[in-house]
Amino acid sequence: MEGKILKQRYLLKGKLGGGRLADTYQAEDTQMGAPVAVKILYPEIASNAAYIGKLEAELKVAATLRHPNITRPLDWGSEGELYFVVSELITGQSLREILDGGEKLPPQRAARIASDISQALEVVHGHSLVHGGIATNNIFVSDIGEVKLMDVGMAWVATGRGTPQFISPEQAQGLAVDARSDLYSLAVVLYEMLAGRVPFDAPDTQTVVYKLINEVPAPPSSTNPTVPATLDTVVVKALSKDPALRYQSAREMTADLLHYLEGPGVPVVAAPVEKKSSHAGIWAALGIIAILAIAGVILAIVFAGGGTETVQVPNVVGMKQDDAKKALEDGGLELGNIEDQYITSQSQEVGVVVAQDPAAGTSQDKGSKVGVTVTAELAMPNVIGLSQDDAVSNLKKAGVKVVEVNKTPVDQAQAVGKVVTQAPSAGTLIDPDTSVTLEVGEEATQAAVPNVVGLSQNAAEEQLEGAGFAVKVEEASSTEVPQGNVIQQNPAANTEVAKGTTVTITVSTGPPAS
Repeated sequence: MEGKILKQRYLLKGKLGGGRLADTYQAEDTQMGAPVAVKILYPEIASNAAYIGKLEAELKVAATLRHPNITRPLDWGSEGELYFVVSELITGQSLREILDGGEKLPPQRAARIASDISQALEVVHGHSLVHGGIATNNIFVSDIGEVKLMDVGMAWVATGRGTPQFISPEQAQGLAVDARSDLYSLAVVLYEMLAGRVPFDAPDTQTVVYKLINEVPAPPSSTNPTVPATLDTVVVKALSKDPALRYQSAREMTADLLHYLEGPGVPVVAAPVEKKSSHAGIWAALGIIAILAIAGVILAIVFAGGGTETVQVPNVVGMKQDDAKKALEDGGLELGNIEDQYITSQSQEVGVVVAQDPAAGTSQDKGSKVGVTVTAELAMPNVIGLSQDDAVSNLKKAGVKVVEVNKTPVDQAQAVGKVVTQAPSAGTLIDPDTSVTLEVGEEATQAAVPNVVGLSQNAAEEQLEGAGFAVKVEEASSTEVPQGNVIQQNPAANTEVAKGTTVTITVSTGPPAS
């Protein structure tokens, strides 16, 4: 597989490893000159048309996500019998590698990693995605300490190949899953970071599944006494068998993790029952009277026809913008602010809603506005041959915000003041924050080429480079010129050429072998 080029763009290099869905390779995006990771799906998965359909639907949404703790897909497609997914390349270690051998992390460090992933899940779930495959092998800590959630959009639930020790009870039983299933899996990851082992394990998958469905896990502190009660509470709540007893959103779990990290105290799981003073009954009675009075006023307003009608926000994620507008209007709402998410692959559809605010299912006053995020396309314009001013103007009109201009010497007079190279190349999908670099021609300074014939290679290179020329070295045998000395040069000595021109020197290898 190494050396293979996919889509005439992605050059496969060394294999990084294999997982439950695919083999992963380090690769080079030859169009952008950037390192990437390429997953090659296993044949039995790639041949499942139903799965590929779900995969591509999720990848289209995942590619629009922007969060520092999410590694997003960049491109995907098939070539022959191969199906591949391209993503950002993260160099570092997976949590699996860090925790191998029963290693434990300090509670603060474990909670920080968990909170980073929980915040990433807020974004994932806000786009109506469920990861479905969270485990220690797809959470990475980069070389600079960034925590990254991998494999977002890989449609794990559809494969049935989640890691048994990390999936939720409902996922193990093939039941419907939602965001709370991901929170269960994250709690297993947090448990292993704290305790050095997962809550349920066994030599065979069947026993693991039986345990996670039927047994109650001991808190992490039973294995690691340094784990505080605050963190025990977070883990135990998120590991509840019943999804209704877990955190109901990633935002809730994040809040409790940050509460632990920012200071002492225990997250509020249930309101405590307070002891009432002798005056408590009086104040309670007055409170009830006040509430009833307010309720009476509200009821009076409603029955008089003065109440505000509320409607439920429909789910418009996945719809085209015009269809979403109509669905909202049919439901008594209006289309509000529209934000762009720029596609990163031609396989992604433009004009599709990938997020909405407020979320589907929430109640809003009739006539309220619902903001949406819609996929958009920005292809790098071709500005080669244009003047610097025209090129920059065209890029700004297209939406590019960052343009860097460098000067480069040119021989042809017609190229002076014109763009001679651009990066990224024309047609490349970019977003407004992509940094664009233009090389604009300037008149080359002419200089005479020094005479280096007969000099040693080192002396010749030093003299040419000092005069402002590039050097190319070729070798040839010679019975007249000593080994290591220059036989000839091109351009010839004293020729007037532009500085920066490459001068080729031929260096003697000595007499030819007899």
